[in-house]
Amino acid sequence: MEQEEMIEGEESKQIRVKEGTKQCLDQLKLVNQEPYDNVIQRIIKNYVEHDQEDKLPLNDETREIIKERLNAVQRGEVISTKELMDRVRKRKHELRGSIE
Repeated sequence: MEQEEMIEGEESKQIRVKEGTKQCLDQLKLVNQEPYDNVIQRIIKNYVEHDQEDKLPLNDETREIIKERLNAVQRGEVISTKELMDRVRKRKHELRGSIE
């Protein structure tokens, strides 16, 4: 289903998501300016396509891993890619300073 078909003529609705969910959506954006609607539509499209291609159920181990990762997001135990890169750059800068 094309994105234009999904939203053409539809009015926008505001939804509320937890901060961890927003951070996950931010990480899934192809570009920073991409609307959340596009990200959500892409997730839905991929889910539907995957569901149609693969009807195998998840095993218990995979379900537990997914559950734990979602819980970590809800607890705020994730960081954005930007924050990770900032930490790496800061650490790299600190290491360079200690060598000189």
